[in-house]
Amino acid sequence: MDSSEQKHIYLSWGPIDWYDYSVIFDFVRECREAGRNDRLAAFGELEEIEAGHLARTRLANILVTATTLVTTDGFVLYSERKSVSANSGLWSCSVAENIHREKDASITHPDIPDPHRTVVRGIAEELSPEISRHIAPDDIVFLGVTFDLDELNPAMLFLARPPLSLEEICARCLDSPGKDYREGVQHWLPGDAEEREWPPTLSDKRWSPWVKHRLSGHLSS
Repeated sequence: MDSSEQKHIYLSWGPIDWYDYSVIFDFVRECREAGRNDRLAAFGELEEIEAGHLARTRLANILVTATTLVTTDGFVLYSERKSVSANSGLWSCSVAENIHREKDASITHPDIPDPHRTVVRGIAEELSPEISRHIAPDDIVFLGVTFDLDELNPAMLFLARPPLSLEEICARCLDSPGKDYREGVQHWLPGDAEEREWPPTLSDKRWSPWVKHRLSGHLSS
C-alpha cells in the first residue's frame, strides 16, 4: 500500500439486532402461510418477499462478525455448524457472532456498538471465556467487509491470534466451554497447507459463501 494512501471504512449503524431480524422473518413466514401477502407490501418488493427473500426490503439488516482463529503453533480453526445453531450443516469460520447494540456497546461511546467487543464475546460464548480473556486488542485484526449475495447479509471479517497453542485452546474449550460451544464442531488445518492438501471430503461440504475463500487466503499468507 502506498504510504500516502489512507483507507477508511464508514459504517452506518441502525437499531436492529438478531432478535428484531428473526421477528421480521417470522412475520414474513406467518403472512405467507396465512395467504396475507398484502401485509408485506410495505416492506419492499412483494415478489422478492413472497419468495422468502428479504434482500430488497426497506428494512435494515444485521451485521455479523466472522472470526478465524490462528494458534501460536500455526493452526487455522474453522467450524461445522450443528443442528442447534442457525445455518445447520454449514461449514464456516471458527466464530460467527451478530453485533448486539447493548452487549457490545463501546466503552467510550456507549450508544455505539464496538465490533471488536463482539469478536471477544463471540469467542467467549462459542469457544471458551478462558480463551477470550487472553486476547488483547492487538490480537484482533480487521480484514474487511463481505456480503452474502443471496440475502445481502453483511459480515465483518476478523482474524484473532490468541497467545495459545492448539492444544491449549482445545483444553480450554473442554474444561470451560462457552454457553454456545455445542452449536459447532471445531476443526483445524496447519497454516502452511495449500488448498490441494485439504482433506478431500472438505470440497463436498456446504461452505459459507465467503469463508472457504477467506480460509484459503489465511493458509497461503
